[in-house]
Amino acid sequence: MAAFTGGAPYGALVVTVSQEGMVFFNDERTTLEGLPSAFAQAAHEQPGATLVIEADSRVTHGTPVALYNMARAAGLQQISLATRLATPAEARPRER
Repeated sequence: MAAFTGGAPYGALVVTVSQEGMVFFNDERTTLEGLPSAFAQAAHEQPGATLVIEADSRVTHGTPVALYNMARAAGLQQISLATRLATPAEARPRER
């Protein structure tokens, strides 16, 4: 898989997971349980579309992997992974 540096391709489908666990598919809030049917519908309506899985850098790696597997099972073949890096303030070590 290539590094994700150029932004989402035009017309790409985007699923976003925040550090708080909120899930959005194409800017609409949803649930993890609702994604398989949303992915299947998107695969039917937009064959060959790219899906970008975007997760906050603090989301555990299991979540994007689960999303990738859901997307593949729904028929989406072009899948990219992206992350939002922590801001400098968020990246500082916490004081103890």
